[in-house]
Amino acid sequence: MFKLQTKISFFRYASLIHTEPLLVTWFKIDNENYCFSEDELELFSDFAKSRPNNFEVLLQFECYENSANFTANSKQFESSIPLPHHLVLTKYPRQYKKAEIFERMEIVLTNRDKVDDHNYPLPFDVLGSVEC
Repeated sequence: MFKLQTKISFFRYASLIHTEPLLVTWFKIDNENYCFSEDELELFSDFAKSRPNNFEVLLQFECYENSANFTANSKQFESSIPLPHHLVLTKYPRQYKKAEIFERMEIVLTNRDKVDDHNYPLPFDVLGSVEC
């Protein structure tokens, strides 16, 4: 079982667009298991590599079920705009009201021109824990 660490940039949540790279550790969202299987890790890693404007794949780690910790990090992020602590990547992301910023938010990938360019074809959703 695995988790994957990437940098992510150019994505939207609510009405805000984040363009600077963030360090994120990704897990699969599942009712029973938060770690990627080897096949799922390969699928998500290939997806991330196919989106070089959004992702820089860094490391993969072994993942143990009790190691998935999704509590908010108390450190302050260095950002001029508020950030969610957890990013959710799904095929059909929820649309939020302009001012709503939550600890856990679905994101929309954008291109470098900040135009929505969301095409997430994988059969599972992923949760990214933003690292400081």
